[in-house]
Amino acid sequence: MALELARQLGEMWVDDTADIVDVTMGLGRLQRLLRDLGNHTEGRSHTGGQGQLAVFATLPGDVHTFGVELIGELFRRNG
Repeated sequence: MALELARQLGEMWVDDTADIVDVTMGLGRLQRLLRDLGNHTEGRSHTGGQGQLAVFATLPGDVHTFGVELIGELFRRNG
């Protein structure tokens, strides 16, 4: 759902139906929801103590980071 909302913000930006303030505010709210979700599930891991590790990153200079943050949070929550 969050990725779909982020995609809609991007489409609104491209279609010029949202300005930089609207898009920035919307993405800020999505990031806040993602942080709140992470705080809510803090300490809950489904790894069973296996300690697996994954690294998610954007390319240097990439300004589109929300998808990477979301995927990282989902993987963290699910161990």
